Amino acid sequence: MIDAGLQGMRVAHLHVPAIDPTPNISTTLSPKAINDLLKNEMGFDGIVFTDGLEMKGVTKNYDADEVAIMAIQAGNHMLLLPDDIDLAFSGLKTAFTKGKLDINILNDNVKRILAAKYRLGMDSLVLPTPENAVKMAFDPYAVGIKYKLIEEAITVAQNKRALIPMVDVTKPRMALMSIGSTTITRFQGRMDSYVKADHYNISHTLKDVDEKSLLKDLKKYDRVIIALHQMTNKVAGNFGLTPEELTLIQNINRQNEVILVIFGSPYSLKYFENIDHIIMAYEDSPEIEDIAAQGLAGVYGFKGKLPVTASNIFPVHHGFTTPSLKRMGYSVPERVGMSSDSLEYIRTIANYMIEVGASPGCQVVIAKDGRIIYEQAFGSHTYDARMILSISPTSMILLQ
Repeated sequence: MIDAGLQGMRVAHLHVPAIDPTPNISTTLSPKAINDLLKNEMGFDGIVFTDGLEMKGVTKNYDADEVAIMAIQAGNHMLLLPDDIDLAFSGLKTAFTKGKLDINILNDNVKRILAAKYRLGMDSLVLPTPENAVKMAFDPYAVGIKYKLIEEAITVAQNKRALIPMVDVTKPRMALMSIGSTTITRFQGRMDSYVKADHYNISHTLKDVDEKSLLKDLKKYDRVIIALHQMTNKVAGNFGLTPEELTLIQNINRQNEVILVIFGSPYSLKYFENIDHIIMAYEDSPEIEDIAAQGLAGVYGFKGKLPVTASNIFPVHHGFTTPSLKRMGYSVPERVGMSSDSLEYIRTIANYMIEVGASPGCQVVIAKDGRIIYEQAFGSHTYDARMILSISPTSMILLQ
């Protein structure tokens, strides 16, 4: 037997007939894979986690309550990301209450998880101060690593005419359209650092949108960059995409050169097999929007691969590698090995300089390794009359 201690094992949504030939059963839901092979034959005695239960590998065949019950029966101790957590919880509660699941399984799972928490010292409640909590949750160096990981992950799913990255950012007349956000997004804001484009922002419902008028207006552009925001992970709900907006995207694609950027589930790629240029950004967060825009502008090269199969056109591990155009980018100091805390002293120095009248103001820009990591303006362009009258003799020497 393996003395697993704090060891944990996550099971993947794979159908392996050599282990369990039962149709429509992934290893996550297979007692033969977990109870028989992993625990009994291999002697694993740690905590078994499911893969994300919202994924298509299980949701396409069973409802959330059925998946939860089958996962526990298979030998899992922890269920990750049920597609419908309320339905999964009620299903498990009913199954344990009515005897469909042995209550001893629940007791063993709870004891196992509590024991692991005890070994980690989580039985003692130690609350950090708000300041320390922020530092723990947003460690600057961890954020720097996060930026690198995002750059590595974002995937070019389609690039038929090699428009990604955009070599010429001046000639094509461009429109930036964000669907799912009625206000200017971080993606649009960062794209403004590189291109001159008009902005369009509409909701998923296309409320207050006259499609004919919109399509007519878009005809004047050579290229339309469409970004999809505020999507969901629910397959049944088409990932938050309405039939009307899918039709709109196809209509734009028929008349314009389109680059589609998806800030959502990679499974949604199945709706866009005929679109020639697609960036899969996976999640909708300010950092990812910013970094995706920089990749499109050629700050760095894309090299991510799809982690799942969305369709025959978009299989797992699919993705195009694109070159870096060496354009100046933007990032956090820790991304290039510098310290945010140290750079904060610039503010103190600049404010003191203005206070003593050495300068009416200044702008500080710091770049390293092709990334602007500090850009801040202080004061104003000229002295006002009150400032000139209040300048001390010592400050006058500085001015000279």
